[in-house]
Amino acid sequence: MDYVPQNATLATWRNHTGPVLDAKDEFKVIDCATCGFKHVIPIPTENELATFYREKFYLIERKADYVQRQQRDLDWWNRVFHERFQRFEKLLGGSGRVLDVGCGPGFFLAHGRERGWQTLGIEPSEKAATYAQDQLGLDVHQLTLDEFSQTGGIGQFDLVYSHGVLEHLRDPIAYLNQTRAILRSGGLAFISVANDYNPFQTILWEHQDYPNWWLVPPEHINYFDVQSVTELMETQGFEIVDCITTFPMELFLLMGDNYVGDDRLGSECHARRKRFEAALDQADRDDLKQNIYRALASLGLGRQVEIIARLAS
Repeated sequence: MDYVPQNATLATWRNHTGPVLDAKDEFKVIDCATCGFKHVIPIPTENELATFYREKFYLIERKADYVQRQQRDLDWWNRVFHERFQRFEKLLGGSGRVLDVGCGPGFFLAHGRERGWQTLGIEPSEKAATYAQDQLGLDVHQLTLDEFSQTGGIGQFDLVYSHGVLEHLRDPIAYLNQTRAILRSGGLAFISVANDYNPFQTILWEHQDYPNWWLVPPEHINYFDVQSVTELMETQGFEIVDCITTFPMELFLLMGDNYVGDDRLGSECHARRKRFEAALDQADRDDLKQNIYRALASLGLGRQVEIIARLAS
């Protein structure tokens, strides 16, 4: 069930209306009746976002150890990628052509290439795109999906993969329309988004005096949960094939390990999560792990929501 605080007031910005759930700086979070999901108002302009990413966000990526920080977890991520590709290949009957939107340094695409996939990536960060091109030898373009589509000749794909993209977009619905247009018949869309305002988060926020650490505008404009992202996909012409969540990191907070703002403790908690998953992998019980995460998804719990969808017939 969607989170709405008691005595929430209504707010309207242009054609967006809904109860106010939260606020930070000049932004309010509404559960938008127009869109069907939570997002901030006012929605930043393209110029405001360009300034933010140029002057603030990408400064983090330009640190000398940016790629190294991504590589530290590469063994774990490759296990995650292996499981995802297994699901994709089972549904498609084999490998195919994949577009990774927001591909970062390209590790997902590199894994797919090793499995025989035809890979293509787009990534707005110059540092990440250059690494994918020069170090991994991948076909990656430093563009957004909208910019890349306008170049023409993009073709169609068996899989359009988007990890942590929809949260950043001014118009996720337009993005899903673009995704539909480049999917082959029977192709798959993979969407992974943060599961925000989930039950564990709201317990911590309302009853244990935790801050709303997940609220990070203008980096994240949109705030999805299991229900809203599945409903969004369905209303935009997709059929949900699988819905799964990831390990509910908020469990550590509920057990007293307050990693909010503490990178060292956060890394320790993440390492414990990895050990849990590795133990199941080593026992050849990936089926159990995925069923646990599907059960959590049915309760609205888990840190990320992962959707696999096809075009509805």
